[in-house]
Amino acid sequence: MRTIRRVSTIATLLDEIQSELGRAQVEAAQRLAAEMAGQLEDWRFDLLRIPHEERSRYRAPNGYWYTKEATA
Repeated sequence: MRTIRRVSTIATLLDEIQSELGRAQVEAAQRLAAEMAGQLEDWRFDLLRIPHEERSRYRAPNGYWYTKEATA
C-alpha cells in the first residue's frame, strides 16, 4: 500500500475516533484506536521488511483489540 493511502486511512480513523469520543462512544473509539494501532504496526513491519509469516513473533499485544463474542 502506498504511503499516501496509509496516511489517509490513518487520518480517517483518527477523525472517526474524535467523532466517537465527541458522542461519548468510548468503546467505539477504543475499537478504532486498536484498528489504527494494528495498521501502524503493519506499516512498521513493512518498513522493517519483516515477512508476513514472521510477524506474529514480533506483534505487540493490543489490550483494546477485542470482538463482540469475547465480551459476551
